[in-house]
Amino acid sequence: MDEADLTEGDFSECDFRRASMVEADLMKSAFDGADFRGADLRKARCNLSNFRNCKLKGADLRGIRGKYAIWQGSDWWNAILNEDLEKALAKKWPRPSNHSDSS
Repeated sequence: MDEADLTEGDFSECDFRRASMVEADLMKSAFDGADFRGADLRKARCNLSNFRNCKLKGADLRGIRGKYAIWQGSDWWNAILNEDLEKALAKKWPRPSNHSDSS
């Protein structure tokens, strides 16, 4: 799925475990409840997308454009991130104090 155009789609509850989505265009799409564990999303375009309650453990999110996406309830801290994205997500979607790393 590298470089795929998945703009403005509804992919809620989909299973993307270990998927390769390098440089995919995911803008303005819904991924609520999707499973991205182990997926490669390097340099994907994710702005204005919804990633509510997603499983992200081990997902590679380095270089994505996604600080304007909605990450509410997702375990973004279990993903591989660039420092600037990590800071932006920590500020807007803080890691809960009672989180569980088991996914």
